[in-house]
Amino acid sequence: MPTIVVVEPDEEGRTAIQQLLETAGYEVVPVENAGAALLQLEAKLPDLVVTELYMEGMDGLELIRAVRREWPLLPVVSMTLGDRPGATDTIEFARLLGANAFVQKPIRGPRLKELVEIALAS
Repeated sequence: MPTIVVVEPDEEGRTAIQQLLETAGYEVVPVENAGAALLQLEAKLPDLVVTELYMEGMDGLELIRAVRREWPLLPVVSMTLGDRPGATDTIEFARLLGANAFVQKPIRGPRLKELVEIALAS
């Protein structure tokens, strides 16, 4: 069973994504910020990271940069509200940093599952 680290600062959103992915058959490690995600990656490397781009402290872009530096083959799916000011540029920058895919919030379950499957296969 593939393991996915979900980085989402909003507890309700984190729980919803966790339940969605666990229902799809994945083991999910939910964390609330990028620092906790890096600690988790160092302890046990997952098969995939799903991360919010906008977070306090280290943001999702910095997390993607750190993942690419330390674990260049680890797939990353980024996510955020697509109508957030500046989101289009941030989403493009995430792609340039090496995010394998992007999912827009609010997340639709089938779309997230599809992107997770594609990212895991890459």
